[in-house]
Amino acid sequence: MKDRISFDQLLEEIKAQRHFWIRLGAVLIDDTWVIQIFDAVGGSQQQNWEKRSWEYPEAIFSSLSINGSKLAEAIREGIINSGEKRIKFPFSESLDKKQDNLIQTIEVWSKIPHGFYEPLDWPCVWYELPRTSDTTTKDYYQGIQHLVMSECPSFLNFKAAACSFFNLTKENNITELPTTIRLEGQIGRIDHVTVHPTRIVAKVERKVSTELVLELNGNRPGPSQLFKNKGKSEVIKLSIASGLPDDPFLILKDNKKIIDLRYLNPKLPYKTAPDVVVAVPTTSAIESLIATGESETVEFKEFIPTGKNERKKVCRILAAFANGQGGNLLFGVNDDGKPVGLKATDDKEKPVLEKINESKLKDQVADWIKSCITPYIKFDIEIARLEGNYDILLIKVKKGDSPPYGIPYNDEKDCKYDYCIRRMATTFTATPSDIREICLMQNK
Repeated sequence: MKDRISFDQLLEEIKAQRHFWIRLGAVLIDDTWVIQIFDAVGGSQQQNWEKRSWEYPEAIFSSLSINGSKLAEAIREGIINSGEKRIKFPFSESLDKKQDNLIQTIEVWSKIPHGFYEPLDWPCVWYELPRTSDTTTKDYYQGIQHLVMSECPSFLNFKAAACSFFNLTKENNITELPTTIRLEGQIGRIDHVTVHPTRIVAKVERKVSTELVLELNGNRPGPSQLFKNKGKSEVIKLSIASGLPDDPFLILKDNKKIIDLRYLNPKLPYKTAPDVVVAVPTTSAIESLIATGESETVEFKEFIPTGKNERKKVCRILAAFANGQGGNLLFGVNDDGKPVGLKATDDKEKPVLEKINESKLKDQVADWIKSCITPYIKFDIEIARLEGNYDILLIKVKKGDSPPYGIPYNDEKDCKYDYCIRRMATTFTATPSDIREICLMQNK
């Protein structure tokens, strides 16, 4: 959209809005009340807006709600009424209100801070009205000190009162009090985004029944999904199995323009909305486990076992985790804690994922775990690529709720089981007293 619009174009935009929620702060200059700070939001009532008025001998703060036609008329005349007071807008007397390219406009996405005011729940167009260049009235508020009245809160100066009334940021960061109109978008928004290691879950809402598309983007195009249900909201899931692009962001768009946007990079907090949650990536979790080293709940294995006896040895460790507090087994990490990538015991040279895809590898590992340990343990399998292109497979075992868990000594129907426990970073065969303690702990 245009960076600037004419004064008359702005008034037409204001007229089209049903309601405006206004907050203003004004000072008394030579018997005339003059606005020093002003914010009008067209659209839904904001959470922090409430009808109230603070009146002091030299300053007034007021909130009011009027329709778009009345606000447009007030701005055209340069006067707005608050109760019995007529308050003047800080426009220059020589301002040519017919002049094109006069009012600056900025698109602001939902829930993303911009300027001093609190962010809006819906995308908006921000219009900053021009201020007078008359040094007599410009920044006159700086001379207003000690605002005290019996029925109003007290403040040391006008700026401190403005910060409280408008819910602004710390007053020391405010260099100039703005005069703004904010018009909420009437189409849709992105809401409550969660970034998981393999998918993005986002709630999309809209005010009108039109087809919208949610799209992941960044330094390369990502997946997208059409939002065409007649309802007003929908939860959309986008797969990111191949990872997030650099500098990722979500856009909600129609067939003409971007409606809303969410930055997904937590390293840019000034751009990231508070409803964006980035779950701990699998790579970060794995790197943390590797850095911790082997312990009672962490075990490294350099190769994925392919033989039956080799798999039984691994399952002893997993059963021991389930008999204890749970644990993590990482394939692709050697005994020194160095990532080496996924390779199998029957081919220690060629990476496993060059012969089989991730999904099939996970299924194969899950199958031999389930066939080897009795009763079934609860576990998750994740694969991640670390820096250096090292693929790591992580088996996360949960604490068992039906111990003890064991490995059969042979394939006979009534064979005995090898029950295992962990002590420090070593797996041991459990003694009868160990098994009894495991069962007793379960019953507590």
